[in-house]
Amino acid sequence: MCITTFSISCDKKETVDPKPKEPPIEKPDNATNGGDVYRYQMITVNVPSETLTKESYTAKLGDKTITLTRLDEKNLIFVPDENIPFGEQRLVIPELKDFAIKFEIKEQVLVNSPEKTLEPLLNKFQEVIDAGGTPGAEQAIANVKATKDAFTKANSNQRKIMAQTYMANKVFIDQLIQSSFSNRVQIARTSLPTLQNIGQKAAIGGNVHGTLSNQEKIDLINKHMTAILVMSVSAGGVAFALPWGWHTLVFLGATGVAAWCAIDAVVEIARLTFYYTAIELGITNTNRSQRETLSPGVKGNILGLNTLMASTPGTLDIVTGKDRIFALNMNTRSLQSGDRTGSSLLMKTLFEKTDELNGYLNKANNAINWVNSNLYAGFSIFKIPTFPNVGHVGQVQVGTNIFDKELKLSISHPNLKVNKLALSQSGSLLLNVETVNTTESTINAELKYAFKDDFTNFSGSVPIKVQNNISLVGTWKLRDYMDGTPVGVEIAKTNTLCANIPGLRFTLTGLVIFNSTSYWGYYKYDQYSYDNALINPETCELLRAGAFVHKPFQDDFTGTYTIREGDLRITKGNFYGENIFELIDENTLNIGGSIFVRSSTK
Repeated sequence: MCITTFSISCDKKETVDPKPKEPPIEKPDNATNGGDVYRYQMITVNVPSETLTKESYTAKLGDKTITLTRLDEKNLIFVPDENIPFGEQRLVIPELKDFAIKFEIKEQVLVNSPEKTLEPLLNKFQEVIDAGGTPGAEQAIANVKATKDAFTKANSNQRKIMAQTYMANKVFIDQLIQSSFSNRVQIARTSLPTLQNIGQKAAIGGNVHGTLSNQEKIDLINKHMTAILVMSVSAGGVAFALPWGWHTLVFLGATGVAAWCAIDAVVEIARLTFYYTAIELGITNTNRSQRETLSPGVKGNILGLNTLMASTPGTLDIVTGKDRIFALNMNTRSLQSGDRTGSSLLMKTLFEKTDELNGYLNKANNAINWVNSNLYAGFSIFKIPTFPNVGHVGQVQVGTNIFDKELKLSISHPNLKVNKLALSQSGSLLLNVETVNTTESTINAELKYAFKDDFTNFSGSVPIKVQNNISLVGTWKLRDYMDGTPVGVEIAKTNTLCANIPGLRFTLTGLVIFNSTSYWGYYKYDQYSYDNALINPETCELLRAGAFVHKPFQDDFTGTYTIREGDLRITKGNFYGENIFELIDENTLNIGGSIFVRSSTK
């Protein structure tokens, strides 16, 4: 037996891996942890690495497509509604380099019924309804009422959504309503009475004449910008956080309260006035009520406002060494739309915040239109507050309480000595200037002024003429009678015992003629006297009617005078037993309260 054995050999070289194989490494999740959130909670997503330029961004929350709305340059907002499942959900924004953040979505469990849960919020809304009375309140009340009415008419599931929305955002909504409402009440207690009540120190609004101090204006604007900020950052966001639904109605009610304060802020700031185009001077004298007003032609502007030019300036006539009192006024104007180009940082910020507010109100209006069309047609569109194209122009008195630091006055001339240049608290300027080292009869100079505050910067000058040697020689004619009535205007007087019974009526003319040392003058009365009337002096009953009888007459006066150091001094004369002659300037004379003006020098 033969046994054959096959032996087969494969000669093979073995390959050895220099590094042992390791299990694959999982790619780390780059999503930040947003923590626990509730369904219907307004969620702010901060994106620090990006500058947000679009109004909205599409994203994925889990497997659901959602829209996030831009709140500002770094923050987006959204609300997870009933379509978003509970549990961990990953938010990814592809347009922002796949920015990602994780949330744990939870259900807001109600301890009480929806009615009981919403009761505190509805009570707050009622406070707003009861406290109206301003432009913003009208819109706030309309939308707060709409939220209350919608809840009343909603079914049980819709009420539950509204109650869960309130609880999911309770701290935020309560704080928003309380701070907005308190701010609104505070502003109402301070700025509204200040702006509206005649007789208080006030900003010009309508026919109210007065002014807030510079610092008071700054404080008021800052308060209002805070109110706008509350609306912009907080309530403005919740009103248009997508998607919209029954939860939006709760946000719109809260938005109404914040909008109330913010809208009023713009309305009230629009009523403030700021100084521009400088000064108007009115000559005042103790013996006459008539005021002569000069309007200096001077450039001036609120920083960034349109530069304006007043009329050609008049000249202030001053008698050397003699006190002159001028009513000192300053032109004012309220803000207008073109003022946004100003260089004042405060004004720039104000307009920026107002634009921001209006952007949020417009978006809130989009939410309101959707709610009215799809859920409950009861909400009112917010009116967008704006500044007018042309502001309100007015005038304020320049007193030391407002202008002691901002207004600088000066007179500089080698032949003039300034004895008095003082601003009173009530808004008048005391000026006494005398000529020195000159024989000239007239010195022409300028009263210079400069004004600068946080809003305004302008300067200018008023021509002044200082009379050194004045001659009264010539004819002077009556211009205004003692009570300021111009020549030619009839003056009526009642019965001396009974004001309900006519007494007399008259017009008059008058003149005075001066030579070098003496004067002669007269008043001519074209008078009608109510005669032959029978009157009961105890009851002032007219028992028999009278008739006006023409009784013209003339009242003459004469005397002598001197002029010494600018003062007119009567050395002899009669004028109702009084020597009341005052030289106002070289062409204006006060005689017993009546004003005569020079008509000739012969």
